[in-house]
This record gives sequence, structure tokens and C-alpha cells, in this order.
Amino acid sequence: MKHLYIIFLIIISSFTFIQMSCEGDDKQGSVSEGQEDIAYNPEKDSDIQAYNIERRKKLATVRFPCDTIAVMEFILKNYPEGSYLAELDKPNTYTVPRNAVLYKKSGDTTLIFAIIIKSKPDERVVELKNVVGYDQSFFNLDSTALGMAYFYLTLLRCTGENIETVWEALIPDNAGFNYMVLDTWKPRKMTYMRVNFHYAIGIGHIEYNFFFDKGIYEKPHLLMTYQTINSLREMVDANRDSIPDYIEHLYVDTGIEVKSVDTVTFVWKDTVYVNTRNPKQTRPF
Repeated sequence: MKHLYIIFLIIISSFTFIQMSCEGDDKQGSVSEGQEDIAYNPEKDSDIQAYNIERRKKLATVRFPCDTIAVMEFILKNYPEGSYLAELDKPNTYTVPRNAVLYKKSGDTTLIFAIIIKSKPDERVVELKNVVGYDQSFFNLDSTALGMAYFYLTLLRCTGENIETVWEALIPDNAGFNYMVLDTWKPRKMTYMRVNFHYAIGIGHIEYNFFFDKGIYEKPHLLMTYQTINSLREMVDANRDSIPDYIEHLYVDTGIEVKSVDTVTFVWKDTVYVNTRNPKQTRPF
């Protein structure tokens, strides 16, 4: 009788454990469904953004007109749902992420350069963690599963506490954002914005160089350069005009080494870059 009682307790305990496991699975499933629901619900995403902005306001110890929080709020109110102010890639795991904004004074006006990310309409809302960083540069191989991100270099103008968009220029990349920096093209002493993206597939990086050849208030000219383990495109002043040109290096992998065997120059003519050896070959940037 005692043995029967022990067997009965074991059966009851096993049944209770199985039941608790199933309930646990249901709760986990509901969480996943909730996350999935937000990913495809831009309105809920906007509510979360608004909540996070309000938290930032409460925690901020120093504020100034058109600061980063104000820019985030401007994007939330004026840009399509699923739009974000980008973050710079963190140099290490413990660094607090910084937003992709640069401020420049112009008389009584403050100019703000910002990288703004927009989600493709009617698709999954893009998450910053999926498009910023070295590993995320593999995103292009599986973009349909995680939504499609459109990056824009944007110039905002701040007058008083009012922000307005002056122009936005599409960056032809979808993931792997690293950093942005104002630089100077030495041959013409021209200011330009250098936007750097990781390119993990090629073990290197791509840079999108935006030149203010018509002034800072006009949409900039784009030239792309890159450096990988077996390719190189570098900026040059080939024809000594106001628009930079570039040289592409042709590499051969011998199995022992990767070496440059030739170079091809592309110069800007009207609306495209033209191969100086073969004018029929053109590139938009």
C-alpha cells in the first residue's frame, strides 16, 4: 500500500510539472506575439518612442534649444511612422550610444546634420539594433525578414526653438552604419560630410562622401569610396574642377597575395561619373 501511495504522488507531481511547463510556454508565446505585433504596428512603435522621449526629458540635466531630444521629437511628429534618429556605432560594449547629430553655427541660426532612418512602408518596422554596427552590415543578406531601412543625411535648421528640414539626401545603404564626420577635401578646401558604413562581407568599409559644392543649403553631391580586403576606390582630383573624382584599383588574388595590377579613373561629367578609358561605362556616384 505504501508503494502504491508513492507511485500515486509521482504521477500527480509529473502531471503538475507538465501543466506548469505548458502554461509557461503560453506566456512566452504571448510575449513573442506581442513583440511581433509591435514590429508590424507603426502606431504602437510611435507610442513607445514618445514614452522614451518623455523619459529622456525627465532624466536630462542640461537642455538647450534644438538639442538631441528636440530633434527626436521633431522626427516623431513630422516624419513617417517608423522613422528614427540614428545612433553611432559603439566602440565597445559598455559605451553609452550617441545619436548621429552634428551641430554647426551659421550666424543666428544653428544647423543640425542628422542621420535619419525611415522604415519601408507596409513592412516590418526597422529596429536600430539591426542596422547599426559591424555585424549588422550582414543585414543586406536578410533585409526582408527584418524590414528595410532607408538612411538619409539630413540638414535641419534651428531658429529659436523651431526646427525645419532644409534637405535630405538618400544614403544608398541599408545597414552597418558606423559614424559621420565633417571633413575637408584638401585640393579645393571644400567641406564635406563623410558617412562611414561597415562592410563585413568584404572585411572593410564604405564611405559616402557628401560635398557641399553649391553651398551648405543646397542638396550635396555624392561620391562613394571604399576599402576592402581585395578592392579600393579612392578620391582624387583628376581633372582639377570643383567636383572630386575617383580611382578604382583592380586586384588579383594569386592565392599567396592580393595585389593591385591596374587602376581606372572616373571623372564627373554633367550627371554621372565616366570611365576615362571607356566612356560608355558610367556610375551615378
